[in-house]
Amino acid sequence: MSSETAQERDGAPLTDKLLAGITQHLNQDHPEDLLACAKATAGFDWVEQVKITQLEATGITLEVSNSSKVQPLRLDFPTPAKGMLSLKRVVDVMVMESRTKLGWDPQTTKPAKAVGLSSHLYDYLISISLREPEPLAQLRQATAQLPSSGMQIAPDQGQFMALLIQLMGAKKVLEIGTFTGYSALCMALALPDDGTLITCDIEEKCREFGPPYWQAAGVADRIDLRIAPALDTLNALLANGQAGTFAFACIDADKVNPDSIALRNLNQTLQQDERIDLSLLASADGVALALKRGQVT
Repeated sequence: MSSETAQERDGAPLTDKLLAGITQHLNQDHPEDLLACAKATAGFDWVEQVKITQLEATGITLEVSNSSKVQPLRLDFPTPAKGMLSLKRVVDVMVMESRTKLGWDPQTTKPAKAVGLSSHLYDYLISISLREPEPLAQLRQATAQLPSSGMQIAPDQGQFMALLIQLMGAKKVLEIGTFTGYSALCMALALPDDGTLITCDIEEKCREFGPPYWQAAGVADRIDLRIAPALDTLNALLANGQAGTFAFACIDADKVNPDSIALRNLNQTLQQDERIDLSLLASADGVALALKRGQVT
């Protein structure tokens, strides 16, 4: 019997602050998906621009417009969302069904490319640089079929992190946010035989999606999947004396939480922290690299 709690299943409660953060995220990063919802659901072929004016557990209110017309549009959810994760699921389904109805690619948003690169140039860079073992490529392709595939890291980003792990000679890696296990597999393949990667997520389905591919790649014994709120896992690691034992950490979770405006605050804090060397890369949806000073000789 599953011991999954309501918060683990549905996510954080939908506070006004959280809804405001998700609204900002959708308006900035998913305008094409919102456009698909307006066109497919209401049949508004004339719509050129869409933005969310109100997001609730029961539905979305949009402002749809073109050069000569502006009007509101209400889209009700089939069932009310009970938390952040359940809201994401219902929005993903709405977007996927809308895109499919219009004959568009059903993927909500493909993995982000480097900022400023055209699709043609990005595809060229991938074609001449990407080296994916077959299980890794298969896992990426399987992930691409999911409505939430936009959460997937870009393949060049995964390969870059793997190279960093090899350059550092890291043996112990921590990941916050497993999703389908693609990034975990990228990093585990870069670890030595006695290396360990602890990856954290709250979704039980992570137990089913990634592990068969980890097994096929021969690195399942290097990956320790922890299903629990990440803070609980981190506190348990600290209690077990594992502070300072990880050579590399990847944090890729909860980025639509407006307490994830937190990400902006984190970047500001990193920029001012004299204990680290820092580089922020325009790769995929952005990669902040922070290295504790004195760690490399």
